[in-house]
Amino acid sequence: MTYHANANLTLRQRHELVLEIEAGSTLWAAAAARNVAPATAHRWWVRWRDADPEQRASLVCLHDRSSRQLRSVAPAPAVMANKPTSTLGSARRQPENQPDPSDVTARRPRQ
Repeated sequence: MTYHANANLTLRQRHELVLEIEAGSTLWAAAAARNVAPATAHRWWVRWRDADPEQRASLVCLHDRSSRQLRSVAPAPAVMANKPTSTLGSARRQPENQPDPSDVTARRPRQ
């Protein structure tokens, strides 16, 4: 199993952490012993507590989870998907006192 670059605990350390909490240690004490935040200890403890015996035996509940989204937003409607982005950007309303930036005739030459 590979860990991300900023992982504070390895799989073995996570297992030791949850076993210590299960034995009666407080989250604060177990976290301090491993130099991690109590929130980190709580996260691993909750995952361990909610796991079934099979997941606990294989330690799969203590593996890193992907940060990839499970769902994404709905795709754009077909009408919008075929439009070039330049036409979408030019549809923005310009302030009344400002010239349209795409209008080259409205620009003054530099002096």
